[in-house]
Amino acid sequence: MVQGQKGSPRKKERRLPGVGHVVYNTLDTERMLEFYCEVFGLREVTVSKLYRQQGKPGRFAGDGFTNLAILTHYSNSPGHQPKFGFNHIGFVVPNVEAVLDEMRGVVTVNERAGAADWPYAEWRFTDPFGNYVDLSEGKGWEIDVGKWDRAA
Repeated sequence: MVQGQKGSPRKKERRLPGVGHVVYNTLDTERMLEFYCEVFGLREVTVSKLYRQQGKPGRFAGDGFTNLAILTHYSNSPGHQPKFGFNHIGFVVPNVEAVLDEMRGVVTVNERAGAADWPYAEWRFTDPFGNYVDLSEGKGWEIDVGKWDRAA
C-alpha cells in the first residue's frame, strides 16, 4: 500500500462498486427535493412521482449515475432509522455473495438479508458505526427518469 493511501490492500485488482444510492432523512421532503433539483440539476424520477400519487412523503431524484432518496424523519417503514441527515448508502455490485464473503474477513457487521419484498437491495447490513449499507446486484435504483442502475 502506498504511504498515506486509505483502504486495505487487495490481493487482486478489482473495480470498486459504484455508489448507486444515497439517502437523507428530513422533515420537509418536498423542499429538499426542490433544492437538489434546482441547485444541482437532479431530476425527480418516476418512483418519486409514483410515491407522490400514492400520498407517500418519500421523494427520489437522480443525475444519471446516482439515486438520491429523500425520506421523512418519521416513518414506520421496516428498517427505517429515525435520525436527521444521512440515513444510509447503497452500492451496486456485480456479485453480492462475493462482496459479503470478502467483507466478513475485514470487518464484523450485523448483517441481515433484505426482505423478499424489499424493492431495491438484496442485502442490508450495519457498518461498524451503526449506519445501514445496502448491496444490490439485480434490484438497483432508478438513477434518472426511467433509467435503472443494476449489475445483473
